[in-house]
Order: sequence, then structure tokens, then C-alpha cells
Amino acid sequence: MTDVVLYASMSGNAEWLALEIARARSIPSVHADLARVPELARAGRVLAVMPTWGRGELPLDASPLVRALAAAPGALAGVAFAVVALGDRRYPDFCGGGLTFARLLVAAGASELAPPLLLDGAPAERHWGEVERWLARVW
Repeated sequence: MTDVVLYASMSGNAEWLALEIARARSIPSVHADLARVPELARAGRVLAVMPTWGRGELPLDASPLVRALAAAPGALAGVAFAVVALGDRRYPDFCGGGLTFARLLVAAGASELAPPLLLDGAPAERHWGEVERWLARVW
């Protein structure tokens, strides 16, 4: 079983953070093309970096995976996951995209390693220390 980092990104913050996490944890499998992630079912652990867009929604590039997960309840049984959620505390649905994605993973049968890490504001680089401490506990 392998570890996988996946992300959706509209502004590049989630992409930067996902690539840094993968580099820091020596995880070779990083995906942005979420439509081609059937290997999630074979992964041991999945770390998802998910921003919030609009009114608490996931970015558009997450739509293919959201549809696939909704159509496959139980498909991720045996997979453990953690979510880093990016958002802006000035909006009512702070980190809503990442929280929604965590619920989708649970509905697909995956088990949560820890509650999502909620990060406020961009750029993602300013949160790196917090992410490293969280990863040390969770991953």
C-alpha cells in the first residue's frame, strides 16, 4: 500500500502546499488530475489538500472525483486519510470545501486519521510550520 497526496487548486496555494508535503514526506504520488485517481482505493493513506472556493465549495477541478466518490459508496474501505483545508475566516463557510471533501471520503468508506487541519488565508507558505507540526502528529 502506498501514500498519495492529492489536491485541487484554483489559485495555486493548494498545489504549492501539496507538493511541499509530498517532498517533505517523500511521497512520490501527487495528483492534481482528480479524474484519474482510481488508485485511491489501493492507497494505504491519502492526504488531501483542499481549498474552499465560492460559498464553501470545492474548486471545479475536484468535480470529477466528487462525482466518482458519490457513485461508489464503500469503495475506499481500508483507506485512511487526512485533509488540509484552506479557507478565509472572513467568509461564513470557512474551509467548507475541505470539510465537505472529508465527509465525502468518509461516505466512500475511508477512515479519518485526524480532524482536518483548517488554515486561514493565503499564501500557503506562511502556514508551513503549522502544517509540519500537524503532519508530525498525524502522518
